Amino acid sequence: MLNNNNICANQLIEAEAQSWDHILSYLRPSCIKCAIQLGIPDILHKNPNPIMSLSNLIIALPNLNPSKITFIPILMRVLVDFGLFNYHHQGDGYSLTRVGRLLVENDLSGKRSFFLFAQHPVVLNTAAYMGDWLRDDLSTAFETAYGKSHWDYCAEEPKFNGIFNDAMASDSRLISNLLISDCCVGVFEGLTSLVDIGGGTGAVAMAIAGAFQRLKCIVLDLPHVIGDRKGSGNLEFVAGSMFDKIPHANAILLKVHTPV
Repeated sequence: MLNNNNICANQLIEAEAQSWDHILSYLRPSCIKCAIQLGIPDILHKNPNPIMSLSNLIIALPNLNPSKITFIPILMRVLVDFGLFNYHHQGDGYSLTRVGRLLVENDLSGKRSFFLFAQHPVVLNTAAYMGDWLRDDLSTAFETAYGKSHWDYCAEEPKFNGIFNDAMASDSRLISNLLISDCCVGVFEGLTSLVDIGGGTGAVAMAIAGAFQRLKCIVLDLPHVIGDRKGSGNLEFVAGSMFDKIPHANAILLKVHTPV
């Protein structure tokens, strides 16, 4: 007998389907990450023809274990359903969709680097502590999971710090191109100096400094982020914390960062 708060069978079936969708939702980003790790978007992008056959794709996959070849068609069907690739019945081939192109290495959007950062075990593990974080007095779920701030963790783990900086820099490249486009150039009129707080590796500041030679651009970030980077011309790197001292400038550039 169906007696789940007196809902009908169709409603219960729909609720069951939605619950399974949530339960298995982790598979979507996992499959996309797998495609990036195997280099599938790059292989399709570099292929001379717009459509690449499944057999040629399998041959092009580097270091693929021969015993796992039969799983590639399954993975590709899933990724087609996710909207990353198009499937072409004639020739049993695949091509990139607009979404798939965003995951090609060095794409301007930077989605590839950001996706790999978001799917890093350190980040995923942080989300698992959300319930604990809501019951403690720490400022972020990251502190609940690791007992230290995200920034302190980055300072101690160079590999993870590099992945994080790559993600931030890739996102900054897109933003910098928008900032120096015709629709935004008026923002910098009348300025002689600007400090980019938390400017990372300087992607945004370098673009602005290159476009506006008379504008002095200062990149302020933590010492482990700045490293041994040196400025030149109208670009300067300063290692330090915004909570201690901010270099004097006409304007401040500050990207909103949502802590985890």
